[in-house]
Amino acid sequence: MIGLVVVSHSRALGDAATALAEEMVPAEARPALKVAAGLDETTFGTDAAAIAEAITEVDSPDGVLVMVDLGSAILSAEMALEFIDPDLAARTRISPAPLVEGLVAAVVTASTGASLDDVLAEAAAGLLAKQEQLSNPEDAGRSCDFAQDDRAQGGAQEDQPSPSSCAERSCDFAQDDRNGGDQLVFTWDIRNAHGLHARPAAAFVAGMRGLDAKIEVRNATTGRGPAPASSLTSIQTLGLRLGDRMEARISGPQAEAALERLTALAGTDFGEPAVAPALTPPPPTTASTPSAAPATNRTGRQIAIGVAHHVVIDPDVAGYVPGDQAAELARLGAAIDTVGDTLRRLETGAADDIYAIQELMLTDATDQLREDMAHAASAVDVTRARFTALAGELETIDDPYLKARAEDQRGLRRMVLRALLGQPVTPGLASGILIMGELDPLTAGAVDPELCQGIITTSGGATGHGAILAQARGLALLTGRAEAANIADGTTVAIDPVKGLLVIDPSEAQIADLKREQTEREDQAVRAARLSGEPALTASGKRVLVEANLSSVQEALDAARAGADGCGLVRTEVMFGSWDHAPSAEEQAALFIKIGQALDGRFITIRTWDPGGDKPLAAIP
Repeated sequence: MIGLVVVSHSRALGDAATALAEEMVPAEARPALKVAAGLDETTFGTDAAAIAEAITEVDSPDGVLVMVDLGSAILSAEMALEFIDPDLAARTRISPAPLVEGLVAAVVTASTGASLDDVLAEAAAGLLAKQEQLSNPEDAGRSCDFAQDDRAQGGAQEDQPSPSSCAERSCDFAQDDRNGGDQLVFTWDIRNAHGLHARPAAAFVAGMRGLDAKIEVRNATTGRGPAPASSLTSIQTLGLRLGDRMEARISGPQAEAALERLTALAGTDFGEPAVAPALTPPPPTTASTPSAAPATNRTGRQIAIGVAHHVVIDPDVAGYVPGDQAAELARLGAAIDTVGDTLRRLETGAADDIYAIQELMLTDATDQLREDMAHAASAVDVTRARFTALAGELETIDDPYLKARAEDQRGLRRMVLRALLGQPVTPGLASGILIMGELDPLTAGAVDPELCQGIITTSGGATGHGAILAQARGLALLTGRAEAANIADGTTVAIDPVKGLLVIDPSEAQIADLKREQTEREDQAVRAARLSGEPALTASGKRVLVEANLSSVQEALDAARAGADGCGLVRTEVMFGSWDHAPSAEEQAALFIKIGQALDGRFITIRTWDPGGDKPLAAIP
């Protein structure tokens, strides 16, 4: 194995480049390597005598390669050759390659036992991968022509199978009959988060060394390649990214052994922990496999047909008779406690944290409500004024999501007013298609999905917490339809939440058409459920990750069952929103680990805390 010397003006640069390169191969496979950099630990410069000494220390019958940074480093290296034994000087080469990229390529190639000339050539091509990645797309593939002369042996590139023709597995291999059956084909979907970058590519090259086999690799997703598996630089030029399909064609006396070794390497994701989901689809959903759909088997996308019933959500306070100030303060406190207890009870069985957020909003308003009672005679007046003012402030915000939080404040106003009147906190609800002014979370949670076909609101939008909760419960919902206010009770109506369609008093033919479309939609949903665990691919074979936003471990379990490729976002401030103390690092980590376990190793993104007026934290006022 050849020896290597790193010559740089900076000792820190030389040591860092060496450390980076040595990370690419196992310690037992590394070539002898010596740094001759700087005049001392901190002084820039090069020393020919130190370089000569370093060359002598790493001397090998196979030769020595000297990597240099620039300028006088080259002159010093050339001078060093005059200081050493002529035989050693004759088997020493100075590389023109860029120091960092060239050194990485040289260390990996030398670790395979390659000759001095091969290592020199591989180092010189060290910039090729970077040039490929940053080049004009029209130039893609022009630098990967080193294997053109060998393509006749493996068949023309355009004859190779496309990604869509590969078996639906994350790895596969088969005999290639175009070459007398002596070529094996291995395919693998890349699961490394950053693709086959330097470190896993180096593990690939190093892992396949020492075999009497010809291995050519291509990116079956983009068509780049082929590239020899013995060349780190060439492997990197393939641009194998997360989700891309790698194809390797293997021939030669030890083809079977090479296939076995490559299969094992790929199974470890080339020595790098796989942070992307395994692309092997799980078995189809069966009766014994829980579904993520609501218990009613509704998804919120179904067409609903039923009889219209208007729901009066704002209580009539005209008959309220206030007492003295002490009595009103006590009534207000009792009403707040009643609403808080109701929210906590609902929160216990909820998969979402919306009720916890409602409770925190109520807590935020409580002190101000009590202060307001010092200047008012009626708890009803204080409640109406305070929550109306809070809703008004939110209504002025341009952001639609934040503006929708005004509905939460009005919902709290209605809950407290009902409690003050001695009424149930939730309104009385009928069956059929319910029509109401807007939908607060408590009302959405009180709806019986078995009796209610759907909900129409005359104001508000789809980002209100009530709307989010209704959709999560599988209820068909149309929001902001002012014309629904004029629909008479008892009228048959049909709603399609997917198309935003509202049909008042539909004809028999319209009902038949809607039912036919609903059947087709259900069939499509069944087909989609069967495919939910498979990778989402564009027509050209590009992988698209479909991830879930999560705020609880239960949601992670549901997402995994529904075939999510991972977690696009852990909503930390929602997860810890109801905690009465700021969670420690250990408590946070424990929950994140549970989410990771629930997702069975799929990719996770954790958002740093994003609290605010709409997402308050009890532990941090």
